[in-house]
Amino acid sequence: MTESLVDSYFVLFLVGVTSAAGLALWMRWLGLPFQGLRQALGRTLEWVGICLVCLVVNVGVGFALSVTLRALVPASFLSPYLSTDMTLGLLSALQATTFQWWRHSA
Repeated sequence: MTESLVDSYFVLFLVGVTSAAGLALWMRWLGLPFQGLRQALGRTLEWVGICLVCLVVNVGVGFALSVTLRALVPASFLSPYLSTDMTLGLLSALQATTFQWWRHSA
């Protein structure tokens, strides 16, 4: 096995173990019912979808703005690669979280 494949399996194993331990602890100490897990997983998948939509829109708008700015102001240089910064993914996740909470509170 290659090193990156072993690293990937390690991360999956780690998340699986901590998720199983958290599930057991939350059910025992907080009294959360197992039946509610299905709804929670559904909301998690919904959140992932909203994150992806936010990320795609942010990258697209950022790329379009950088190309437009370069065309309108020839002396300026704004790299379209700024639209692919990791921070944009984190901020897109924050946007998605805010939108999902707002949607479910209404």
